[in-house]
Amino acid sequence: MKRRTAILAGFAAGYYLGAKAGRARYEQLRNAGGSLWHSGAARTIAEKSRAVATLGLERAKDLATRRGGAESIDAAATTMTGDVVSHA
Repeated sequence: MKRRTAILAGFAAGYYLGAKAGRARYEQLRNAGGSLWHSGAARTIAEKSRAVATLGLERAKDLATRRGGAESIDAAATTMTGDVVSHA
């Protein structure tokens, strides 16, 4: 699934950057991308993704703590949580 998404994103970016239909098509694509990015659906997806990442991180911390690696996991989790929040 990641590979397919990456291929589609690459295709979209290539088309976006290299559209031969001229400036009008470029502006049309740019506006569509901007409105999609700022739509409620995109925000919902971003929020759900952030929640899933946070839940996964908490589960990993819990598992590592039960296995005895709490110190290094807490440091890694703090770094990762900061990364998730800063990219939001």
